[in-house]
Amino acid sequence: MMGIDIAGLIESMPTELQTIINDFITAYGVDIKAMTQDEVMAFINDIGNGKTVEAHRALLEKKSDDDAIAEWDNLINDTAEVNADNAAAIAKQKEMLATLVKALAGLGVSLIVSQVNFPSVE
Repeated sequence: MMGIDIAGLIESMPTELQTIINDFITAYGVDIKAMTQDEVMAFINDIGNGKTVEAHRALLEKKSDDDAIAEWDNLINDTAEVNADNAAAIAKQKEMLATLVKALAGLGVSLIVSQVNFPSVE
């Protein structure tokens, strides 16, 4: 595998991106260095595919702090429960709104019909 000039690559990037990358390396460089090549590639693929929860957990697993990993898992589980509750509440609100719209539409039709003088059929 050919070596990559990471420093040169970072220096060629816009200043804002350099800052973001340097901050990332400062925060997670030790953890990424502890990963195998396959783990780094899986981490990059997870980020690229929007699997940020999985990618962040992979970084946490490289730390020796089991409490942080347990706290992360609890946070993710709690968030999933809240999301499910919110989805149920939103579904109920949509159902109630649909019922209201149907009732208002029926009322509107009734008002229109009551205002129109239909010719009598004799």
